[in-house]
Amino acid sequence: MFAPNKIFLLLLLLLLLLLCIHISASAVGGPRRRPTLDSKTLLTKLIYFHSATSQHYDPTKTIKEISEYDLNTSISRGLYLMNVSLDIESQIYPGELNGFEVPLWIGSREVQQFVYMDTASSLLWVNCEPCGISVPGPVYDPKYSIFYKVKSCQGRDEDDVCDLSGAIRIGCGGKDVGYGSGYSQGNLGRETFKLGKDRGEVIHGIVFGCAHRSNLFMNGILGLGHVPISFISQYKASKFSYCIGDLSDGTYAYNMLAIGDKV
Repeated sequence: MFAPNKIFLLLLLLLLLLLCIHISASAVGGPRRRPTLDSKTLLTKLIYFHSATSQHYDPTKTIKEISEYDLNTSISRGLYLMNVSLDIESQIYPGELNGFEVPLWIGSREVQQFVYMDTASSLLWVNCEPCGISVPGPVYDPKYSIFYKVKSCQGRDEDDVCDLSGAIRIGCGGKDVGYGSGYSQGNLGRETFKLGKDRGEVIHGIVFGCAHRSNLFMNGILGLGHVPISFISQYKASKFSYCIGDLSDGTYAYNMLAIGDKV
């Protein structure tokens, strides 16, 4: 028997699924409104987990199998969020993932990574060498980047993102993040990132998590929460929005993420 809170969650997920179907149909068949963008808006592609351009794409999966996978990961995520605390250590994902990835390039060697977009967490992190387990390559190695610096809180910077307020806490000497059945361990650093069309947006000195041990098979996660350590705050933006089209079309390549003040 399902507990009442699980029944409520299942009903909520079904309602959200119906809403997503309606929105998807409207986006494909209805009129489209071009968002208002300015020169400070970061616009980047979103890659759907099950699309043909995803590193996780499995052409043998049926629509039924994809739907079951999505439902199971949504339930897992929902149950996790019902018990989530406000500490940074339990902010990110449970073991199984789906959704959308953001392509980015990190360091002076511009190592390409595909990080999961997560609207419920705040930290940008990627797997780094030396890495304790097998993860999707290429794995970023900070020792080969001339821009990389270990982030320390020994001094006081004017824009020190580690000086957080509220319930979110993180130690700047290290990064030890646990979430659901997964974990990510490493340190904080500063690095140069490139995002957007043709890698056109170059952002220097972003504080991020450099994970040397993780049991999630991914490059990393882009948390879109609005706290000082989040990518959005460091980019000096106040909003984000995303546009999602026909998810049933594995070749659809126009899902987008916009970060800025007028999006």
